[in-house]
Amino acid sequence: MAFPRQRVTLPLTSWLDAVSYFLSGRLIEGSEIEEFERSFAAFVGTEEAIAIPSGRAGFQFILQSLELEPDSEIIIPAYTYPIVPFVVKSLGYRMKFVDIEISSLGLDVASLEKATSENTRAVIATHLFGVPCAIQKILEITEGKDIDVIEDCAHSCGAGVGNTKAGAFGRAAYFSFETSKCINTLGGGMITTSDSKIAKGIRALRDKGNKAPTSKILKKLVKSSIEALVTWPPFFSLFVYPALRMAAGLKGHKDIVGKAYVGADITMSGRTDLYTNFQAHLGLKQLKNIDAVNEERIDNANALMEALEYHVPCHKTALSEAKSNYLLFSILAAEMEETALRLLKVGVDTKRYYMRDCSALFDAGERFPNAAKAEREVLHLPSYPGLSKMDMEKIIKNVKTALREGR
Repeated sequence: MAFPRQRVTLPLTSWLDAVSYFLSGRLIEGSEIEEFERSFAAFVGTEEAIAIPSGRAGFQFILQSLELEPDSEIIIPAYTYPIVPFVVKSLGYRMKFVDIEISSLGLDVASLEKATSENTRAVIATHLFGVPCAIQKILEITEGKDIDVIEDCAHSCGAGVGNTKAGAFGRAAYFSFETSKCINTLGGGMITTSDSKIAKGIRALRDKGNKAPTSKILKKLVKSSIEALVTWPPFFSLFVYPALRMAAGLKGHKDIVGKAYVGADITMSGRTDLYTNFQAHLGLKQLKNIDAVNEERIDNANALMEALEYHVPCHKTALSEAKSNYLLFSILAAEMEETALRLLKVGVDTKRYYMRDCSALFDAGERFPNAAKAEREVLHLPSYPGLSKMDMEKIIKNVKTALREGR
């Protein structure tokens, strides 16, 4: 059997629930939005949680609610998803990129300390792929300097450091509930904060959005259901994997899926409609099981880490009290494209080019070697919930074989 790079899952009763909610008039509006907000705030450990149309819209709302001066400087990790600098630039703020630590792929704190200036008003602290960054050091650097820390928690639902979860450290944080994330609500996300002024401003901005039409929710459900089918290992093995092998034969080692995805997705179009009651219903269902689901993913990531860390650098935090959720387990392969092709040939599909060296993408002038290295080398291996011990043993064996063949 072949293994897809990621699994997309939905609650088993999603379609039955959608029909029920449509017939009862609760698909778009209802009480479960506020219930999900309260439950999520309690889960993260903040005073407030605000359901939002998308993670990127949430990031924009946070920046707007801070009411920063037009020439304010926002510090961004150089290795990140391109929508982050896109939003900063679109709002008229000055971007300043900072290099990352190559082990955690989070902001390099020494570089951050040098980069902060009298014009710096916010720092984006990204817990990339579910691995916490050095958030406590970042808070120490910014303390007393009129600099707000915004946590990018798009990947890190349930991760944390010590007894504090990701999303409860900074002034505000944003989470994503896109189809491939820890919680899939057909898109949307959540902002967490314990600042009532910020929360009020964010709710006012959010409420300006348009009500999502029923057809849009149903289209999202169809799309997510198709993604769930094609990433279900038996279907993937029979139909998708042969197509990927054929494409690799025609296109070589280039990842046609990843290359197309990033370029087409850097937009706010379609990401600002109001969050719906049905999406909140899906979120509440998954939030109840999030810890168990994360533990399964963590166990799989730990198995990969234990087996591979002496063969290839693995993405991990250096923080002793950190708990990663490993939304994506990552290695750094010097010949990433060639390694991915060898893995595909033995039935292990991989994800790459998810994040980019945005300093180069946005022509920042200065270059950041660790960000450039991460873009060239980061390769994500299958480690999602649902993989059995036997599956993990097969994946590990095939990864080791592919790495040996590359030497």
